[in-house]
Amino acid sequence: FPPASPSAPYRVQFGAFRRVASADELSAMLDGAGIPTTVYLAPGTGMNVVVTDAGFRTAEEAQRWIDYEGGRRGWTERPLVIR
Repeated sequence: FPPASPSAPYRVQFGAFRRVASADELSAMLDGAGIPTTVYLAPGTGMNVVVTDAGFRTAEEAQRWIDYEGGRRGWTERPLVIR
């Protein structure tokens, strides 16, 4: 899937699912919570991944966002930084 932008190539991945319906469900839940996401089919894996629409300039910036939002929202599972 494409980077959010050339200047912000890092994104946050919330999940990977074989069933697109499961990925769509998570994406809709995140969108409803104010975190815009998109579902992409990961090349060569058959997995449907849920990633943020917005990108981050660095992996560290993306991780800081995860730590902040995870703490604020009480996430028990943390998403991953991807590029």
